[in-house]
Amino acid sequence: MRLSKDMNFLKALLFFNNIVAPRRNKISRVIASSILECVCQMGQFSKAYELFKDFREKKVSLDRVCYNVAFDALVKLGRVEEAIKLFREMSGEGIAPDVVNYTTLIGGCCQQEKFEEARDLMIEMDGTVKTPDTLIYNVLARGLARDKKRAEEALGTLKLMEARGLKPTSVTHSMLIQGLIVGGNADKAEALYESLGDEKTRENDISMV
Repeated sequence: MRLSKDMNFLKALLFFNNIVAPRRNKISRVIASSILECVCQMGQFSKAYELFKDFREKKVSLDRVCYNVAFDALVKLGRVEEAIKLFREMSGEGIAPDVVNYTTLIGGCCQQEKFEEARDLMIEMDGTVKTPDTLIYNVLARGLARDKKRAEEALGTLKLMEARGLKPTSVTHSMLIQGLIVGGNADKAEALYESLGDEKTRENDISMV
């Protein structure tokens, strides 16, 4: 399987070097994003980011989709601070971030336990026309729940959601329960589960597998 992925990557690289590179100044943002996503899907995150930088230096027109591939690559490489810096540069270039961009970065911050940065991004997002949606709260809740010392903050996201007019879903509860268990707070996970009342039947199908 590894050999197959390497061969596919080599084919993609040859295609880029022989066909795409000579016409780099004429590459559209659609083609650029497709190439970047292809390289990322093969697990070549460093190569994807280097390619993104090359596109950028060559003044290829890049949109938020292309930037998001770069954010995702950096997050997977454990370089979330660089991803946030690039995010600021994107905004400075007049490209308005969307929900997907914020979700990628907030998820990356939570994975690396940079919860303050994740919260700052949510506050920033809430200050724009893009109100954080259920998915983003789910990502934050799961990240907080996996940290034993932040269990109460994780549970507090339920109240934050309700204050924003968002109803926690079965996925929200599932992510919280699983996160609390992983974080060593099985008692709090059990208490949350018991508090769900009639919703426990649905949670059984998702959380207690």
